Amino acid sequence: MVDEKHLGSLLDIAGKHIARMAGGPALVEEVRSATSPEDFGAFLRNIDLGLAPPATEMIRHAALEKDHWRAYHARLVRCAETHLTEAYSPSS
Repeated sequence: MVDEKHLGSLLDIAGKHIARMAGGPALVEEVRSATSPEDFGAFLRNIDLGLAPPATEMIRHAALEKDHWRAYHARLVRCAETHLTEAYSPSS
C-alpha cells in the first residue's frame, strides 16, 4: 500500500517517466493542457505512469480531487518539463 505522504515523490517519478517516453514532448504538452480534474484524470487513465499499480491508482484518484488537483497537476507538469528539458538539452 502506498502512503499519502509519498504522493509528491510519486508525481515526480510519473512526470519523469512521461517525459522520457516516446513522444515525450507531445505527452507533456497534452498533460499541461488539462484544465479540469476530469481532463487531468482522463490523461492519467490512458498512460503508463511507470509506477506499481497501487501508486498509479493513488495518483489517478488524487487527480480527481476538486480542491487539490491543480497542485498535483502543477507538480507533475513541472517535473515532466524539467526532465524534458534535460533530455533535449545540448549538454546532455
